[in-house]
Amino acid sequence: MNLQELVARLAELTAELARVEVAIKAFASSEPVEIWTWKNLRNTSCVTTQLEKADRLLMVFSDKSLTTPADESAKGGWVLRSAWEQYKLAHPEMLGRNPPIGER
Repeated sequence: MNLQELVARLAELTAELARVEVAIKAFASSEPVEIWTWKNLRNTSCVTTQLEKADRLLMVFSDKSLTTPADESAKGGWVLRSAWEQYKLAHPEMLGRNPPIGER
C-alpha cells in the first residue's frame, strides 16, 4: 500500500469506529427515532411493519409511542434508537450521499 491508500484506509476505519461507538452508546436506548425512505417501507431493505418479523428486521411504527405498526406503503415511521443504530451498522450501503433511508 502507498501512503495515499493508507490514509484513505485510516479515514474509512475512523468513520467505522465512530459508527460502532454510537451503536454501543445507544444499545439499550428505547428512545424513538423518526426515519424516512425514498421508497415505501415494503420496498426498503431489511425493514418491516409486521410484528412477527421484528426479531430479524428493523420494525417500523407509525407513532412516536411505538405502539402501532406503520403501514407498509408509508415512506417513514418511528423505530427504536438502539435498533436504528444496529441497522446502520449492519447495512452501511443504505446510508451515504443519496441514502435510500435516513433519520429525520
